[in-house]
Amino acid sequence: YLKKWQDIRSIRAIYKKWVHERARGERDSKEHKVLKEQSLGSSDWMTAQELGKEIQCGKITPREAVVRASERCRAQGRVACNAITEEFYDEAAQRALDLMTMNKNERLSKPLFGIPISVKECLNIVGTYSTGGLACRLRKRDDMDALLVRLAKEAGAIPVCSGNVTQIMFLPEVRGLVLIRIQHS
Repeated sequence: YLKKWQDIRSIRAIYKKWVHERARGERDSKEHKVLKEQSLGSSDWMTAQELGKEIQCGKITPREAVVRASERCRAQGRVACNAITEEFYDEAAQRALDLMTMNKNERLSKPLFGIPISVKECLNIVGTYSTGGLACRLRKRDDMDALLVRLAKEAGAIPVCSGNVTQIMFLPEVRGLVLIRIQHS
């Protein structure tokens, strides 16, 4: 019994090291250029639908929406409550620039055009860990997007970060895809 207990403790120590070095260490070591940009945010809030209308009519660009979402995710999601597991703000800013090159008809065909989203960590996103809250799943990064993420991207949504989940997705209030509320000017 003592041997088995020692084995479990050593495995837990390995997983704890993985969480700190692999997940948090990699996340915290990234320098995001987009966070150095200054946004024009105010205290007014917008729903995803309102933000979509603002983007479609040209009052806000997808890049501005991504910059605002990135700032909010960093300030509230990571610093205030440590709820962000992966950040891909620069990749989201590049995707926003790519979306901005589309013509008007292509933009109208995408219902989520330019809207930044946060994806729960239980869903696969290329190049991220999808652990479902289990440290033992920090072994390899995902090589393809989950269907829901792929469909959101095809609809014009821009994933900016990945948010944490309860361990093994045990609580029923956990959702797969969360739209980020953005401050607008």
